Amino acid sequence: MERFKKILPILIILIVMVTIILIVCSLRKNKKSELDIFYSDEIISDYGDIRKLSADYNIYDAQTDKCFIVGAMVHNENVYGEFVDNFKNGRDAFVRIARNTANKDLVLFDIMYKSSTKEFKLVTDYTRDASKNKEDRIIKLSNYKNISEYKYKESTYLVLYNGELNDETFNSENVFKVVTLY
Repeated sequence: MERFKKILPILIILIVMVTIILIVCSLRKNKKSELDIFYSDEIISDYGDIRKLSADYNIYDAQTDKCFIVGAMVHNENVYGEFVDNFKNGRDAFVRIARNTANKDLVLFDIMYKSSTKEFKLVTDYTRDASKNKEDRIIKLSNYKNISEYKYKESTYLVLYNGELNDETFNSENVFKVVTLY
């Protein structure tokens, strides 16, 4: 009995510690990432989660899936037009944009506009871009306040940005050039 009295506080401390560890692990397991939340939005239901596309997904698959394709030829321009009309009219909007790199590797961009926050969310998928370093072939989510078609030098770009947009800020880290439109 005397031994039990000495061991009891240690057992209680161990039980409390194990319980705390289990609770913390459970909370982490149930916490959704920003990408999980992004891809659970019903506005994306026609496209699905970009993270689940096969490594072989290519520009022809993107065209069939009604992505806005920008390159030597433009495909599914109406999808881009609907996206622009929706966010300009204060409605939630989504577009998936696909383009090939100079090496013919596919890059994908998912842009979502949420009318409740008046914010644009951008998911970039560089996982198929062999010209990037291995650590840069990732899927990443970023937030932006503004979107614009911006003419810079001889081209017009679709850009997402925070802050001011002008020729001086065009190449800053606050401006993301999605694609060259024309």
